[in-house]
Amino acid sequence: FLDPPYGQDLAPRALAGLTKAGWLAPGAVLVVEVAGRDPLPLPPGFADLDERRYGDTRVQFLRYGLPQP
Repeated sequence: FLDPPYGQDLAPRALAGLTKAGWLAPGAVLVVEVAGRDPLPLPPGFADLDERRYGDTRVQFLRYGLPQP
């Protein structure tokens, strides 16, 4: 679960850092919370599974290392 401060473009950088460090296994599912207005460009290797909105918050469910279902 990633919940970085909003509006600082930290979620994509955190995802890239986890990948670079080798901390994610193929098939890992991640939940990322961002502001509803903030873009979340996905680094290579991530697939978008689902998205939910709660007020001004967006929660995205991602899968790493496997083809998109």
